[in-house]
Amino acid sequence: MRYRRMHRIGLVFLCAAAFVLASCTTVSLEQRKRQSESLRDLGEAYLVEGKTTMALMELIKAEKLYDKDPLLQNDLGLTYMDKDRLDLAITHFKKAVELKQDWPNALNNLSTAYLKIGQWDLAIAHLERLSQDLLYATPHYAFLNLGWAYYNKADYGKAEKYYRDTLQHYEDGFPKDGTYLKALVGLGRTFMETGKIQLSVTYLERAIRFAPNLAEIHMILAQAHTRAGDNAKARLSYKMVLALVPETQLAEKARLAMEKLK
Repeated sequence: MRYRRMHRIGLVFLCAAAFVLASCTTVSLEQRKRQSESLRDLGEAYLVEGKTTMALMELIKAEKLYDKDPLLQNDLGLTYMDKDRLDLAITHFKKAVELKQDWPNALNNLSTAYLKIGQWDLAIAHLERLSQDLLYATPHYAFLNLGWAYYNKADYGKAEKYYRDTLQHYEDGFPKDGTYLKALVGLGRTFMETGKIQLSVTYLERAIRFAPNLAEIHMILAQAHTRAGDNAKARLSYKMVLALVPETQLAEKARLAMEKLK
C-alpha cells in the first residue's frame, strides 16, 4: 500500500514538474520573442539612418533569440543588400517568404536581389506573381522591374509592355516620382534597341523635362540622336553631360563620343 501511495505521489510530482517546465518554456519563448522584436526595432532604426553595420549587429542578436519572424528576416535581407552581400540577402528574403507566403514586400525585395545578380528568370517568376496580385498596392514597382528584366533578356516586346504598364499607373493620377522617370528612360532604351529612334528620343526628352539635371539621361539621349544621324543635337546633349558632371568618367565618355562625331 505504501509503495502504491508513494508511486502515485511520484507520478503527481512528475506531472507537476512537467507542467512547470512547459510553462517556463512558454514564458521563455514569449520573452525571447519580445526581446527579439525590441532588437529588430532598434536595427530598423539604424537601417533607416544608414548605419548598416550597427543595424546588422542588432538584427543578428534578434535572430539568435527568435528566427521565425518574417519582418526580421526581411530586415536582414535589406541590410545585407545594402552591404552588397546579395547571396546572404537572398537567403534571408527567401526565409521571409517561407514564413509569410505571398508577402509583397519580401517578394519584391527577393526579386530585386535577383535582378542585381542578373538572375532574370528567377526575378521574373516572383515579379509576375506580384503583378497579378489584385491586393498589391504598388504594382508599378513590379511592372518597372519586369520591364528591366525583359530588357536584359532582349525580349523588347515584353519590356515595352511592362514599361508602359508602369507609366499607366501615373496616368491614372498618381504623383510622378523616380519610378516614373525610370520607366520613361526604360522605354527610351527599349525603342533605341528596336530601331524606333524617334520614339526613343521622344521618351528620353520627356525624361529630361522631368529631371533636367541628370547627366546620365543626357548621355543616353545623345546616343539616340547619334543613331538618328542628328549630330548637332547629339553634341548639345554631350555638352550638357560635360557641364553637369565635369571631371568624371561619364564626362570623359561624352568628350570621346563628341570627338568621334567630327
